[in-house]
Amino acid sequence: MESPLKDLDVNVAFRCGDTDVKRVVREEPPMAKVMDALECGETWYNQSGLDERCVSLEIDWFEFRAIEWNQGLIAVFNTHKGTVAAKCRMEQEVIKALSKCRWVTLHLTQMMCKDDLSFQSDFRLCADFKSISIAKPQFEPLYKDLMNHLDLFEHQWTQLMPSIPPKDPGLSGCILASPSAPSIETQELSLTPRQVTYLIGTAGTRIETTRDHSQATIKVLPLPHRTRSKTQTLAITGTTHQVAAALALLEAQLTIHKLQPNRLF
Repeated sequence: MESPLKDLDVNVAFRCGDTDVKRVVREEPPMAKVMDALECGETWYNQSGLDERCVSLEIDWFEFRAIEWNQGLIAVFNTHKGTVAAKCRMEQEVIKALSKCRWVTLHLTQMMCKDDLSFQSDFRLCADFKSISIAKPQFEPLYKDLMNHLDLFEHQWTQLMPSIPPKDPGLSGCILASPSAPSIETQELSLTPRQVTYLIGTAGTRIETTRDHSQATIKVLPLPHRTRSKTQTLAITGTTHQVAAALALLEAQLTIHKLQPNRLF
């Protein structure tokens, strides 16, 4: 039996009372199609920007998808936690886009302590000591922070291009890369000798516990030749997760010790 309902012709106007109403189709941002095709653990590359210096950041997946990025993107990684890690050009349009987000995490070029950082934006230093998180970023303060501290925010793109071809031939100039095995990295943490002594603990028990819980390799580098040096270095090696866990544990131990009345530092 033929259905009495007919398909609606969406290309024509229709009348509602005395008002002509036309169907309005909202075009999605250009990156929306790319993000919908990008599975967790995959990376999208813009080949034309791989030789440029960039800012490394992480924001919410849905907010990233809705932004009009124009030509500011260099690489995009779809994480497993509902966020997007991206490499972007240091341009005003990119910073304006970030100012529309609820939060943004910016990766630093080196490990830092919060006391050594002075930004106009209200920020929080992350547990890895190499990232800051800004809630409701504002354009003017964020732009000035990035421009005044290029040594902390401007990264050199050194990622090797993968050999896997794009899934969608329509995405010209771009490459989709499959997830690779976790890479091993080493972070160095400069502390005072007293802080290092406390983190090691009696007979090395405290630092051994940190190693067991984080599964990271933690080494105390030899003291410099200058015996009066004010700093000593801990080298932390492992996957990104292991290194971050170790840094978080070490930071928590130092924070708790500072609250004790008989503290060493």
